[in-house]
Amino acid sequence: MKSRATFLFIYFILSILTNAQTLSNLSVVNKLVGLSAARIDSSFGNADKKIKLIFVAVPSMQILKSGLINNLINHGFNIETAENSSNIGSLSYTIESVSVVYSDVRKTGFFGDLVVDRTVSLNGEYSISDGRKITKSDKFHFAEKDTVKYDSIQQLENAELTFTKGKIPEEPLFSNLLEPIIVAGTLIITVILFFTVRSR
Repeated sequence: MKSRATFLFIYFILSILTNAQTLSNLSVVNKLVGLSAARIDSSFGNADKKIKLIFVAVPSMQILKSGLINNLINHGFNIETAENSSNIGSLSYTIESVSVVYSDVRKTGFFGDLVVDRTVSLNGEYSISDGRKITKSDKFHFAEKDTVKYDSIQQLENAELTFTKGKIPEEPLFSNLLEPIIVAGTLIITVILFFTVRSR
C-alpha cells in the first residue's frame, strides 16, 4: 500500500513538471527570435555593436521587438535611439511570417493522453549597415518541433495574437470509439467470469 502511494506521488510530481516545461506558443516564438539574434551576432564579428535598430513587422508582431532587443543586449549590442543615432550603423530586422502547425494527433497509449505534434516557425531577413552602405544581408528560418497535449492547445495559444494560433486538427474517431469498447468489453468479461466462478 505504501509503495503504491509512493508511486502515485512520484507520477503526480512528474506530471506537474512535464506540464510546467511546456512553453506557450508565444514563448517558443521568442525563443526563435533569440536564435536569430545569435545569428546576427555571429554576422557582426568584430564590428562595432553600437547600432540603431529598425524593426519591421505587422502590428500584432510588434510585441516581439522587446524580446529581440533583450537578446541583442545579451550579445553585447548597444541599441541607440533614433534621436542620437544618425552617425552610427544600423540593423534592419524584418519578420516575414510566423506559423504554428499542429499535426499527427495520437494517443500515448490505450488509455493515455491525446497528444499532437507542434511546429513553430519564424521566417525573416536582416541587413546590417555601417552608416554608409549595407555590409551584410541575409534571410533566416528557424523552427522548433515538439509534442504537446491536445487538450492544452488553447492554453498554449494567445487569443489576442493570431500568429500564436494554428489550425487544430480533429480528434481521431477511432481512438474515441476504442476506449469505450475496451472498457465495456472488459466489464462484460469480468461479469461473465464472476458468475462462472460462483456457479462452480
